[in-house]
Amino acid sequence: MGTHHSSQVVFGVEPALVRARLTQWLAGQGYTRLEGPPLTELDAEGEQALSFAWLGDRTIVRTSATAGLSAQRAQLQALGGAVLELSVHDTDLWGYQLWQDGVCTSAFSSSPRYGGPPALPAGPNDVEALCGLTGADADAIRTLQSGSTLLAPGLARQLAELIGVPPAAPAPGPFTPDDSGYGFKTLWFRRHDHDPMADFDLAALRFTTWAPPPITELPLAEQASVTGSVWLGQAVAWGLGCLFAPLAWVIHAVRWWSTREVPDALQAPSSPSRARSGSGPTTLFEGRILNPRHRLAVDRPPGATLDAGEPTDDPTPVFALQLDGHWITCTAMNPTQVRALCTLGPAETSWRDRSSADGAVRTIEVSEGAADAPAWRVLSMRAGPSAVYIVRASGPGELPAGLSQQIEDLAMGMTWNDG
Repeated sequence: MGTHHSSQVVFGVEPALVRARLTQWLAGQGYTRLEGPPLTELDAEGEQALSFAWLGDRTIVRTSATAGLSAQRAQLQALGGAVLELSVHDTDLWGYQLWQDGVCTSAFSSSPRYGGPPALPAGPNDVEALCGLTGADADAIRTLQSGSTLLAPGLARQLAELIGVPPAAPAPGPFTPDDSGYGFKTLWFRRHDHDPMADFDLAALRFTTWAPPPITELPLAEQASVTGSVWLGQAVAWGLGCLFAPLAWVIHAVRWWSTREVPDALQAPSSPSRARSGSGPTTLFEGRILNPRHRLAVDRPPGATLDAGEPTDDPTPVFALQLDGHWITCTAMNPTQVRALCTLGPAETSWRDRSSADGAVRTIEVSEGAADAPAWRVLSMRAGPSAVYIVRASGPGELPAGLSQQIEDLAMGMTWNDG
């Protein structure tokens, strides 16, 4: 399957009209615009995000609902301007389609039969049509089209720059505002009949563990045959490795070159504080941890220090603490994410339930030295008004005595101000 990222560029239409058209279109499908981002990652079952970047009469659109790209493109075409759709699949396929007056006038795919019958190109590879609209150099575009498919993301980015719309380079997530002169805006929508927490029952969660299939011992004769085949295979692999080693180094160099300019917003967090804090920002007040974005408050555990981190627009992290050399983090998840979390690996786990008049908590612990254990050692989950809150502990060595109970107490002690 792989990952697929697309962006659509509308030429010759006022940006406000583009935003209004797509907002009206989603409203007709039963979606209501939210005041801000949801408290968790988007729930694809009933939530969408539209992100816009614009300069002059050129508007770039990214959507979280990639399955509806063709229908969205039809809405944009109805505005009367030209629509260019750029796409990247994994790191080895890229292409574009230019639509003018309802006709695909220029299209390109670096691998038209990638994965089956061709979906691209949907029209002729008329580079002049694209250049006539954007003013780009035709020879430069042809050079990009002849580039290695291993450079797909980089080639798509270069095309976006050549045609004068750098933010149109396909990438995950909303646009990150910068000082390029573009305007940026992201809108979030939720289907009116979609309530992420409506059917969520903490007590009904079922945990599954994956166990590898049992190993059956082969008869001696078959073992000898398998061993001989393995030795032969290793010899062949060694020979092929020597033959193709130079090519492998070239491929690694090409992949590194194509990803060398990864935007800061897409890089992995450089520190726990950046990864696990923000959204609010979280503060301390009279010994209580407060997160205004989530309207959440909880008592700080004795001896714990709050890591305020850098304020971000990511709603998922709620707070991060350090206690006895271990990290305690709280994350907001939607029920779909939680159910995926409950599909555990082969690590030895146990769980317990605790309830009171204020709510219920389920705690999971990973046994010491368990094989393939996750990064966290203990977590407690609590259902809030609009999300499920996961408090986890991770760190080196054995867990301090009583830490598991402190994690559970943190989850149980959460309160929300719904006013």
